[in-house]
Amino acid sequence: MEYYQEITLRPGPEIPLNFLWTKVYTQIHLALVAQKDTPEGGSFGVSFPEYTVKEKTVEQIPDAALMPSQPDTKQNASIPKTHQGKGQHGQTLGGKLRIFAPSEEALQKLNVEKALSRLLDYVRLTNIRRTPVKIIKGYATYSREHAAASQQQKARRFARRHNLSLTEALSRFPATNSTPALPYIQMKSLTNQKKFNLFIKKQSATHPQFHPFSFYGLSLQSTVPEF
Repeated sequence: MEYYQEITLRPGPEIPLNFLWTKVYTQIHLALVAQKDTPEGGSFGVSFPEYTVKEKTVEQIPDAALMPSQPDTKQNASIPKTHQGKGQHGQTLGGKLRIFAPSEEALQKLNVEKALSRLLDYVRLTNIRRTPVKIIKGYATYSREHAAASQQQKARRFARRHNLSLTEALSRFPATNSTPALPYIQMKSLTNQKKFNLFIKKQSATHPQFHPFSFYGLSLQSTVPEF
């Protein structure tokens, strides 16, 4: 990954960081998707220089349907939500994003400045730069982590299939925390317009590896330099 551009997010009182991440990353995703049928498609990787995760258990709000004093009378009982959000529990992406490419020409074609044209008051974008090989500290992968189906999701499906109440179905599934303890960006699917959390996992690597990146700029195997 010979070249990169760095984006610094500049939130304010009316534009919080979480909201700005959604806007910025959506535009980057659209720009990457637009490159999918070109020779450069899949060659762009991202890093989050201020990425931080502290080990801490994510708490769950108690499920009212499981409380002895709250007998279940409805099959459509509400699903408890997990406390989640960027910045909670020591998890954060920070406020910087780097986009890497194997060539200067590839980044020119990606045209990040055009992709972020409506957000230039809220970001600072560098020119295309050569990766500073002499100060590389190591390498890392940034990949998407999917949340497993929660106890309530499994129980709800089971209840529908077997004509049971939610309480009966819940008794058959142990309580688990399905939300990864990772920072995320709230996104919207391009296909069905549903919102979802793009959980991002960082892992250190000792050597550079190159495989195609997803159109989120993420990969389980491909590394990006850290400096």
